[in-house]
Amino acid sequence: MAKNNTITLYDLQLASGCTISPFVWATKYALKHKGFDIDVVPGGFTGGRVGSVVTTGGLVVLLLSLRASPSYVVIALGLLLSGLGTGIFLTANTTAIMSRAPADRLGIVNGVRLMVQNCGIVIGTALVLALITSPLDSSARGNVYAGDVAHLSARHTDQLVTGYRWALAVMVLAAIVGGFASHGDSDNRLRRLVRRHGPAVTPHAADAVTVTHVEGG
Repeated sequence: MAKNNTITLYDLQLASGCTISPFVWATKYALKHKGFDIDVVPGGFTGGRVGSVVTTGGLVVLLLSLRASPSYVVIALGLLLSGLGTGIFLTANTTAIMSRAPADRLGIVNGVRLMVQNCGIVIGTALVLALITSPLDSSARGNVYAGDVAHLSARHTDQLVTGYRWALAVMVLAAIVGGFASHGDSDNRLRRLVRRHGPAVTPHAADAVTVTHVEGG
């Protein structure tokens, strides 16, 4: 019998506190029915994975629809998906970083996080611009850097579209790598929880994982 009839339940929840899996509720009812008290420890939603998938989908839409005269509706859809996915990923990533930081080091950790994020934005912008203009000759590249693309010839326009495709392909690859890294990190966090709190792990669904441990049992 568990000590004090208490079971610790690691419960996947949204930021609002809502439980999104019916299996979690079934576990709670079953434990209550058996007379156990439940110590619920909320766990976060794997937004990093979801954000990477949505971002990758938006970038793929942009890559496949890119041509000299693209559809503005399709471009808007691709930008919407990319922006939405990036927002989801950054929120989950920030939460994961800050939740691991010691309470007396939150300011330092957040400062380093912002520094790395801003450096990534600057380096990414330079890399993307270099990829976009790489198919162009030096004179046309200067016009692009100056923001004067209206006077480019048809040949240079086709080259610029090719550069955009190269840049989007690299961005798709980066989003896929980020998704796999997020997936591996969430699995490692689950393994650490199991080693720390007990051996019983029950994956009920793709969107929920419940970890139970009998206190002192």
